Amino acid sequence: MAKFKMYNNINLDPRMQRQALQNKYNAARVNLLAVVVFTVINIVSLATGIGGYFLFSASVPYVITMFGLVLCGMMPDEFYQEMEMEGVFFLDESFFYITLAISILILGLYVLCWFFSKKKPVWLTVALALFIIDTVVMFLYYGIALDMILDIAFHAWVIWILVSGIRAHKDLQKMPKEDPIIEAEFTEVPNDESVEFGAQSSELDAPADAPAEAPAEEKNENDDGFSSANGPLDI
Repeated sequence: MAKFKMYNNINLDPRMQRQALQNKYNAARVNLLAVVVFTVINIVSLATGIGGYFLFSASVPYVITMFGLVLCGMMPDEFYQEMEMEGVFFLDESFFYITLAISILILGLYVLCWFFSKKKPVWLTVALALFIIDTVVMFLYYGIALDMILDIAFHAWVIWILVSGIRAHKDLQKMPKEDPIIEAEFTEVPNDESVEFGAQSSELDAPADAPAEAPAEEKNENDDGFSSANGPLDI
C-alpha cells in the first residue's frame, strides 16, 4: 500500500508529494532569476538617470555601480549639491566601467547558480550564500532604518524561499524512488468451451454435397458376400 504523508495539512500520495516538492524547488530558482532581472533594471535606471528602484533586487551590484557613478562625477548635479561635494576631484570615467564590470560579474554568478541548479542543486546553496553576503553588506552600508524595512523584508523573503527550495530538494531525495513499470506479454490459453466450440464449427464447415456415410450395422449386412441385386439365391 502506498504511504501518505501530510503536506500543508493535506494528505498527498507519493506522486503528488513529489510534484509539490519539485514545484517548491522550481519556485526558488524562478525567484533567483527574478532577482537578477530586477537588479539589472535598477542598475540601468541608475546609470542612465531614468530613476526608479525595484525592491526585488540585490544590493551589492547596485551599491558598487553607484560608487562608480559618484566617484567619477557622473551623478546628477543635484546629488552633489545635496552632498556638498562641489570642487571635489573626481576619478576618470574608466573607473565607472570597472565598477560596472564587477557588478556584471556578480550578477553573472547568480545567473550561473540559476542555470546549473537545474541539474545540480548545490548551486542553489551557493546562491543562498551569495545572497546572505549581499544582505550583510546591505546592513553595513545602509544600516537599519525605517526606510529600509521593505528592503529588509525582501531580502528575508528571498533567503526564506531559497532555504525552502533547498529543503524541498533534500526531502525529494529522501523519498523512495518509483518502481519501474514492467510490461509483459500474455498469451491467451483457450479453455474447454472454446475447444468444443471449435470442433463444432469444423463440422459445420464441412461441404454440403459430401456423401453421407452409411451406418456401421447396415454396411456390415450388405457386405456379407452373398447378397445380389435380386435378393438371396434359392438352392
